[in-house]
Amino acid sequence: MKCLQLNLNHCQAAQDLLAQTVYELKVDVAILSEPYKKKDDSCWVSNRTNKSAIWYCNANASPINMMADSDGFVCTEINGIFIYSCYIPPSYDLEKFNRITDTLVKDARNRSPVLIAGDFNAWAVEWGCRANNPKGKALLDALSALNVVLLNTGTTHTFSKNGVGSVIDVAFISGCVSSRTSWSINECYTQSDHRAITIIIDDPQFKHSEPDRRKGWKVNTFDEKLFEEIFTGTDFSGSADERSKKLMKLITNACDASMARRKCGNQMPKPVYWWNSNISMIRAQCNHARRLCQRARNSSNFTSHRETYKLRRKELKNAICDSKRKAFSDLCTDVDNNPWGLAYKLVLKKLKRHAQPKSPELLRSIVDTLFPTHELVEINIAPIPDASIPTITYEEIFKAGGKLSSHKAPGIDGIPDIALKTALKCNPKVFASTFGTCIQEGVFPSIWKMQNLVLIPKSSNRVSPTAYRPLSILNNTGKVLEHIIKNRLESHIDNKLSPLQFGFRKGRGTIDAINVVKSIVEKAICGRRWLHGDKQYCLVVTLDVQNAFNSASWAHILNALKCLNVPPYLTNILSSYLSDRVLQYSTREGVVKRKITAGVPQGSVLGPILWNIMYDEVLRIELPKDITIVGYADDIAIVVVAKTLPALVQLSELATSSIKRWLEAKCLQLADHKTEAVLISSRKKVEKVQIRVGDCIIESKSCVKYLGVIIDHRLNFRDHLEYANNKAAIATTALARLMANINGPRQQSKQLLAGVVKSILLYASPIWYSALEIESYARGVKSTYRRCALRVCAAFRTVSEEAALVIAGIIPLDIAAKEQNTISSLRRDERSYSIKRDERLLSIARWQRRWNICEKGRWTHRLIPNLAVWLGRKHGEVDFYLTQVLSGHGCFKSYLHRFGHEADPYCEVCGPDFIEDAEHTIFVCRRFAGQRRRLNESLGTDLTPETLVKCMLENENAWTTVSRIAAEIMQHLRWSEQQRRRRDNSTPATDTNVDQVTYELDT
Repeated sequence: MKCLQLNLNHCQAAQDLLAQTVYELKVDVAILSEPYKKKDDSCWVSNRTNKSAIWYCNANASPINMMADSDGFVCTEINGIFIYSCYIPPSYDLEKFNRITDTLVKDARNRSPVLIAGDFNAWAVEWGCRANNPKGKALLDALSALNVVLLNTGTTHTFSKNGVGSVIDVAFISGCVSSRTSWSINECYTQSDHRAITIIIDDPQFKHSEPDRRKGWKVNTFDEKLFEEIFTGTDFSGSADERSKKLMKLITNACDASMARRKCGNQMPKPVYWWNSNISMIRAQCNHARRLCQRARNSSNFTSHRETYKLRRKELKNAICDSKRKAFSDLCTDVDNNPWGLAYKLVLKKLKRHAQPKSPELLRSIVDTLFPTHELVEINIAPIPDASIPTITYEEIFKAGGKLSSHKAPGIDGIPDIALKTALKCNPKVFASTFGTCIQEGVFPSIWKMQNLVLIPKSSNRVSPTAYRPLSILNNTGKVLEHIIKNRLESHIDNKLSPLQFGFRKGRGTIDAINVVKSIVEKAICGRRWLHGDKQYCLVVTLDVQNAFNSASWAHILNALKCLNVPPYLTNILSSYLSDRVLQYSTREGVVKRKITAGVPQGSVLGPILWNIMYDEVLRIELPKDITIVGYADDIAIVVVAKTLPALVQLSELATSSIKRWLEAKCLQLADHKTEAVLISSRKKVEKVQIRVGDCIIESKSCVKYLGVIIDHRLNFRDHLEYANNKAAIATTALARLMANINGPRQQSKQLLAGVVKSILLYASPIWYSALEIESYARGVKSTYRRCALRVCAAFRTVSEEAALVIAGIIPLDIAAKEQNTISSLRRDERSYSIKRDERLLSIARWQRRWNICEKGRWTHRLIPNLAVWLGRKHGEVDFYLTQVLSGHGCFKSYLHRFGHEADPYCEVCGPDFIEDAEHTIFVCRRFAGQRRRLNESLGTDLTPETLVKCMLENENAWTTVSRIAAEIMQHLRWSEQQRRRRDNSTPATDTNVDQVTYELDT
C-alpha cells in the first residue's frame, strides 16, 4: 500500500495537482493536512475543522468510515491499518497542543497497527531539526505511550518558504509493521510550500496489482455479420442443464469471434480532465525554478530566483484555471450534441461511483442481515405429459428478446445485449429447443441461478448493513427464459390478483394508487356537517416492511401459486427457479459464494410478479368495510374512515395488528418504528391521535410522504408543492450551470434540460393540480419554473413570467398540469398520439386566451401575438441578444433608467424627444439606419413591430438575418453603455435589480 503524505497549505492549485500526482505515482491513500476543500466522495474523510483529511484514492477503493474525529486529527481503517491524519496549527499554545496529542494517544492506544502522519508544527532533533522545542518534546513524550516507530529519515526539509526550511511533517507507525515500511521525500512538484512524502507499506493482504477479472467484450467492435456466421447450430442433446451450458458456450464463442475482449488488469485512476501537455511543461519549469531557488538560498541570486519561482507558480495556477474553464465550456457546448450525456450526469451528480465495500467482515454482516436464512423448501417436480405443455414459439422468443435494452450493462455472463438480440434473431431454433427442454423437465438451469451482489448505498452510514440496497446481477440469457415464463404466468393470474395492488402491474402505477387513497379521503371529509351528517375523520397509515423482497418465503410463494391454480408445468419450473440459488460477492480475500434460501432477486424478471402473488393475500384480509388496504409493491397504506376519533383509533389498531400477524406468519417483519400516520379532517382545530403498532406508539403527523407525494392533514397539497419546489430548485440551480446565456447550448438543448425541472414539478400532477389554483400555494413552484424559463431563453431576471414562458416556448405550469390530468383520466389504451396532440392544442388555446388579456409583457405580445404559430415553427432559436429585442429588457436606456443605471431614458443620438426603448432602437433610431436598411432589403419589406416575427417565421434565412442584426445592435448598445460609464468615471452598478451575470458578455 502506497501512501502520500502532504500538507496542501489550503491552496486550490495544490489540491488540483494532487489528483494528477495520485495518478502518476499510483498512490492508494493520501494523508492530507490543510486541504483546500472537502472532496464530495465516499472515500474521503476529514475532521470537524476540515484541517485533516484522508483520501482512499485507489480506483478499486471501497467506501471508508471515520473511526475518530477530533480538533487536530481524523482516523479511518484501510486494509487493517488505522491511519491518522494530523494537523496542529502553529497558533495553538502548548496547553492546547498537549490536549490534542493526549486525545490522539488515548484513541490510538486500543488500535493496532497504526500509522500516524501529519504536520504537527513541532521541532525535534529526532526527525532532523536543529533543536528541540517544547511542542516537539511534548509530542515525543505523548507518543512514547504507544508502540510506534518514527519513520522520518535524514535532515531534508519537508517545508520551505522564502529561503527558510524546516522538518515539520512527520510520520510514526506501529513497530509490528515498521520492518516492511519505507519513508521517503518525493521530488514531484506540489504547488504547496510542503513537499510530498511517500510511505510504502508492504502489506501482503493489500492486493494492489490484483487484476480485474470482469468478463466482457468491447461492444463498439461488434461485427454482426461475423456473429451470425459463427452462431449456427441446430439442436442440442442432453438435459436442460447440459443444453443451457452448450448454448452459453456457443454464444461465448460467437462473441469471441465477433468482438474484442476487454483488457483485464488493474484499474488505476485516470488523469484529471483538465490535464494537458502545456500544464505538464509549466509544472516541470516550476519545479526547476523551485530547486534553483532552494539551492541559491544563501547566494546573491536568491532574490531573482525567488521572483522567477513566484512567476512560474502564478503561471501554473493560471494555466490550471484556464484549462478547467475551457474544459467546462467544452462540456457545455457538448450539451447540444447529447443533452443527457456527460455534462448532464456530472451536473446532477449521476456519475457518482458506488464503490463496493471490500471488508470480508462487513460484507458478511451485510449479507447475513439482508439475506436471512429460511428452512429449505423440498421441491417435488410432478411428472406432466408433454402434450399438456405448450411448446415454445418463435413469437414468444422474439417478444422476450424485445425486452432487452442495448444500452444496459451486460449481466453476470458479460454477454452484451446487442449480441444476445442478434443471436435470438438469427437462430431462434436453438433457443426454442433449449427453453422447451427446460419447460418440459420443469428445471431452471443452475448456470442461470447464479446472482452477483451489487450494493447501492442509501445513506452516508457505510457501516450499517441496512444502509445498502442489494441488487442482483443475473445472466441475461436466463432473463429471456424468465420473460417467457412471466408472460405465460401473467395470462393465468393477472385477473385473479387484488385490484388494490398497483405495483409491477400493467396499466397501474403510483398515480392510480395515490388516487385511490385520495378519493377515499375526499369522500370522507366532503360531507355537509359533523353532527347527524356524513362528514367523517380519515386516518392514512403507511407501513414499512423490513427487507421485504429478500425475506419472501419460497414455501409461501409456492403455496400462493397453487391457490391461484397456476398450471402444474409453470409451478414446476418456478419451484426449480426458487431452489438452489447461489449469491456471490467479492471481498479483498477473493470471491465468496453463499446459498440463498429465501427472497426474490431484485433485478430479476420473475421477482416482481412472484412477490405480488405471495403478497396478494395481505390485501384480502377480512376487515371492517371502513378499512381499505392499498398496496404498491411492498408499500402498504391503510385508509381508515370513522365518525369519532376513538372509533378511528380502534379500527386502525385492528388493521395494523392484523397485517402484522399476517406478515409474521409469512416470515416478514414490520418496521414498527417507521410507521407514519396523518389524520385528515375538515375541522378548523388541528387534532391528533395515537395508535399502537407492535411495541411502538405512533402519533399522527401533519403530513406523510406516500409514493413520492406529500399528503397533509387538510388534503390541500400545500406541503407537496413546497417539497416539489425545493427539489426542483436544486435541479434548476445545477442545470443553470449548463445553460449559459453567452456561448451556451442552443435553445432546443436548454428546453430538454428544462424538461428535468418540469418533470420534477409535475410528478403526480393529476393528484394535486387543483392546488395550483390557489395563488399562495403556487407562488413557489411558479417562481422556480420561471427561473428555468429565463435560463432557456437567456433573459434578464426582470422579464415577467408570462413573457419569459412565451419566448422560451414553455407551457405554463398550471396549464400543463391540467393537460396531464385530462390525459391521465383516460384509460391507457385510449392515450393515443392524436388525443395527446388534441389536448396540447386545447392547452395552447387556454394559454392564448390568458396571453391576450395579460397586463404584463405587452411589448412581447405585440411582437408575438399568435402562440400556435410561434410554438409550431420549424426553424429558429432565440439567444441572448434576440431575447433582449423580443422582451424589451436589455441595454436600452429606458430600461437602464428604470432601474437607476442611467440618468435619463432618452436616445443620445435622436434627442430628448425620443425614448430609447426596443421599438425606437430597432425601428426608428438613426444610429442603426444601415442595419435596418440591410434587414429590409434582405426580407424584401419595411419591417414593423407587427410584422417582425411574422417575417422571421417565413424561412430560416430571415430568422438568421434578424438574429444576426439584433446581435450587432445589442452589442453596440452595450459598448455605448460602457463608454458612458467610463466617461462619467463611475463604477458599474451593483446587482440590485438587474441580473448582472446575464448582463455581462462572456469574453
